[in-house]
Amino acid sequence: GNLSEDSRSDLTREMFKIANEPLPDTTKPLNVRFDDGQLTTYNPSAYETDISLEAVLASADLPPLIPTESVLRNMDLFRRWLVDEQPFIVCGPEGCGKNLLIRHAINRMVNETDSTVNVAILNCNAQTSSRDVLQKLRQFSAMSTGATGRIFRPKEGRRLIFYMKDINLPTPDKYDTSEIIMFLQQAVMHHGFYDDDLEFVQLEHIQIIASFAPASTLGRHRIATRFTAIVRVCSFSYPAPEELQEVYSQMMAAAMTTPNFQNVADKAHGVAPKVAEAMVDI
Repeated sequence: GNLSEDSRSDLTREMFKIANEPLPDTTKPLNVRFDDGQLTTYNPSAYETDISLEAVLASADLPPLIPTESVLRNMDLFRRWLVDEQPFIVCGPEGCGKNLLIRHAINRMVNETDSTVNVAILNCNAQTSSRDVLQKLRQFSAMSTGATGRIFRPKEGRRLIFYMKDINLPTPDKYDTSEIIMFLQQAVMHHGFYDDDLEFVQLEHIQIIASFAPASTLGRHRIATRFTAIVRVCSFSYPAPEELQEVYSQMMAAAMTTPNFQNVADKAHGVAPKVAEAMVDI
């Protein structure tokens, strides 16, 4: 997760060379998956990609997801971590689709496992502290007392996914320590935390997920490596131009099914890919 995409590609080539295994696609070493006992590439064309107009109109809630090679690869990572309830963080530049991928991965996991999952989202800012985290947890969790002490459990459903956005926005103290990161480190390492009365509270079936942009982005701060060392890390960048063109083509094709564009779509069949290519170039 801490390596750039080029470094990961070089590492992948070296590992396949050591294992004496051929790469399915030598031009894209990261585009590889293990399926039915053999190594293959991700093939977006094998997935249904027709985006309906209704999905586009409802995009204010959750925009539709166009399956591309990078999307399918990252979704496979998220799915395994989500099913196993492992804490993980997603890093990428602003606008690269971190939130979209995470939310679609959660929906996919719920549909495939038929599990009852509740999602709590906390949007961090410069003033966010551990008190805000506890307040959000109390909204979606119930306190109970057992033989091992006090326990936070989900109020509704079997499990709770606690999703924190932009966790490196909170301002560190004068010692360059982020209170919220230290709180999350304690919660992940010990599966709980110490409250104001210094009594330990356990977290049960509460999965922590976070996203952030690189520290080089304006207003962001570095995250302690002590925290990143104990969680899963997924890092990705902006989609490739050919992937962006596919996304724009699908969205344009769906938009042209409206009555206002029906005449244009009938007379200019296949215009969506050309317009999408021009949009990406611009």
